[in-house]
Amino acid sequence: MSNAKEGSKEHNYKETFKALFENDHVIQSMIVSVDINERVDRWIKRGRKPEGWLVVNNNRALLPWYEKVFQDFSPKYTLIPDKNAFRRRVLGGQVMLEDKFEKQARNKDYENNTDEPFSEDHLDYIEDDYIGFSDYSIVGDEYIESGFAPLAVAIHIVYFREDGSLWVKHFVSDSNEDFSDPAGKFYEAVSKLAEWYKKNPIELTYGLETLLEHYKNQTYPGFQICSNDS
Repeated sequence: MSNAKEGSKEHNYKETFKALFENDHVIQSMIVSVDINERVDRWIKRGRKPEGWLVVNNNRALLPWYEKVFQDFSPKYTLIPDKNAFRRRVLGGQVMLEDKFEKQARNKDYENNTDEPFSEDHLDYIEDDYIGFSDYSIVGDEYIESGFAPLAVAIHIVYFREDGSLWVKHFVSDSNEDFSDPAGKFYEAVSKLAEWYKKNPIELTYGLETLLEHYKNQTYPGFQICSNDS
């Protein structure tokens, strides 16, 4: 990425990273990989103290690399899966990182279970000897940068139940016979969300407010990422 062409997506990513890296209000973060030793050395030379970092360590095969680099000091936070192999070998600053979203192969498959448990980690993490908890929200741990027109549109909302647990509600379009009219499919799904919200006035987050505005104005935001609907 160091040779990325100016104006390219890679170059923009690099510039964004540089700005965040130099921002004192942002915790410097890295994902453990086989070149972690070289990256740690570069960061230290740039005056960044490891004791203030956040490290994501979710690959068991890379635990030896993590242990070697951080044998004399520990990052402020280390995000790890809730597995004994990680808990035994990562010392200090343990933050639970789990993918709690039950992803379906196709959007229309969410019709089979429209309301389901999401997570209780925020209630139990201290009892489980973590200093924090984290997840991938409704995105999941699989990163996909490209997409295509969906056969069905599904909207997912994470919300608190009365007992404090987190659940996820799915709203799926109805006209799912072909790939035409994605805007119409979106409006079908967001209409179900609006109807549910009237009966269940949960906390109005920015994301939820935006979806409800699209419903009110009958506008379509478009899709940048669509799950597999083949």
